[in-house]
Amino acid sequence: MSSVKLWAITILLVVTAVIGYLCLPVITPFLLGFVFAYVLYTPTKFLEKKLKIKSWLAAIIVIVLCVVIIGLLVYFFVPKIASQGKALLSGIPEITKSFNAIINDIQNRLIEYEMPPEIIEGVNTALNGIYKILSDLIIQIINYIFGLLGEIVNIFLIIVITIYMLIDGKRIIDSFMAKMPEKYEDNARKISDEINELMKNYVRAQFVIAAITGVCTFLILFILRSPYALVLGMLAFLLNFIPYFGATVVTIIAGAIALFTGGLPAAAATWLLLTVFGQIKGNVINPKIQSKAGGVHPLAVLLAILVCSHHMGVIGVFFAVIIAGFIKILYRNALEMIAEIKR
Repeated sequence: MSSVKLWAITILLVVTAVIGYLCLPVITPFLLGFVFAYVLYTPTKFLEKKLKIKSWLAAIIVIVLCVVIIGLLVYFFVPKIASQGKALLSGIPEITKSFNAIINDIQNRLIEYEMPPEIIEGVNTALNGIYKILSDLIIQIINYIFGLLGEIVNIFLIIVITIYMLIDGKRIIDSFMAKMPEKYEDNARKISDEINELMKNYVRAQFVIAAITGVCTFLILFILRSPYALVLGMLAFLLNFIPYFGATVVTIIAGAIALFTGGLPAAAATWLLLTVFGQIKGNVINPKIQSKAGGVHPLAVLLAILVCSHHMGVIGVFFAVIIAGFIKILYRNALEMIAEIKR
């Protein structure tokens, strides 16, 4: 009998994995709805208890308040961000011209110092390679942002899913638990509690860290008189949700823009201050805030980023860690259940 149970669990896990894999390209609105519902669950329950109103009404009030707050932020900040973004895009030809001037200056100095042709050729190749990497990186970031905006077009569907999850999320979980065989109910509740803990720790921690990163990046660039401080601060906030790469990408872009618009001293100051902040964030702020978050191995995170970005597009990159955490929890509990059955 235990062998039959073992096969049943194995088949169930395989079927679940296949269904999850097939659903990846269309699951984005549900993931966003799930995350938003989780973030808004506490204020919704607070209103429900405080005002003694129905859960659906509390959910609608919270979402309306969020829409109003977002609308005010859009009204006050988006015109400035759009203006700086437009200026940055229109300034790319000027930046390119500045970079070419730097290359020509280096070439002239090398010729002036009578350097061997092999060294001059090597330096030219290296500089052209750096230029290509930076230009490709900027184009990819722009494509990512437009891709992200394209995903948000589904906002009505996301709002509907968020409302349904706020109202019926707990009921759906309880109903699912009630249908579980009694002997597996404890395992199912354990998995549910672990996923809940993962979401609570990861989502809240990432939002706080992203906000700190965005604000500090803006302040550093504002102090350095960068003309694109606001748009780069917003970019830092968004890219912070991409593990390991986000902060580095912003530092490279901000430094490159400073190099082409303000010269080498401005670039050095930008790279230095953002790197120092990155070290403080990575070694002090992140561990402090994420001390309770369940860890996922860096290699697993990188694999999740590649798979999720391939199948889900831009949004998949932001959900990679959560999905990797889900898989880790399910895998660990499945092994525990299999070990119990074998005994």
